Amino acid sequence: MLFQGRKGLKPESPNQDSWFCLKVEQCFSLYAVFDGHGSKGHKVSQFVKDNLPKLILMVPRSVADFGGDLVQLRGTSSPVGDWVAMVPSSPSSRWQDERFGKDSADLPDMLKENFQRTQDLIIASDKIGKLSAALSGTTATLVVHDHESKQITVAHVADSSSVLGRRKGPDDFEAEQLTRDHKPNLKDEKARIEKAGGMVVFDGYANHRIYARNARHPGCQPRATS
Repeated sequence: MLFQGRKGLKPESPNQDSWFCLKVEQCFSLYAVFDGHGSKGHKVSQFVKDNLPKLILMVPRSVADFGGDLVQLRGTSSPVGDWVAMVPSSPSSRWQDERFGKDSADLPDMLKENFQRTQDLIIASDKIGKLSAALSGTTATLVVHDHESKQITVAHVADSSSVLGRRKGPDDFEAEQLTRDHKPNLKDEKARIEKAGGMVVFDGYANHRIYARNARHPGCQPRATS
């Protein structure tokens, strides 16, 4: 079930939310949301929405390694360049990529790696003028749902919270928050930022901002940005 977000009372501003849902029959699904911020936040969230799933689904092994009847999906419309995703050629085929299997030890590291690769793409695209991300960024929350084991794995950056809903009765639901927002005013997050050479400053209104130490311009980025 999906709900479309409602843009705030800024008619001159674009909706900066992006999302995707991707399902591989009988195997797994990926659900993700991205909330951009800054003047070009909508561009950054769209960039991550377009490229993160491609990086996750890229398979650096031959079809034979999977022992299944697979076909290749190719694309060239992103900084990732030529990318290849392996999917079953029919609903009866079973994708044998062990990264997404039950209790896979590779899954957390794979997700962390591809979050970092996406960040590297943002930085590279900003440097060559293909994306304006110096003062804009996005959150990212991704859920991997294993259909066979009925397990979910969550990876996230910043403050787009992931919440699991359970039905307890015909009209009774229970909500469980799965993620802890990365806020710069949190003790451990503030320490991480300061260790990286930044400082956290309260704007006197409602938000804590990150600046380069002894400067009044953005410094190391909080995990809510690019």
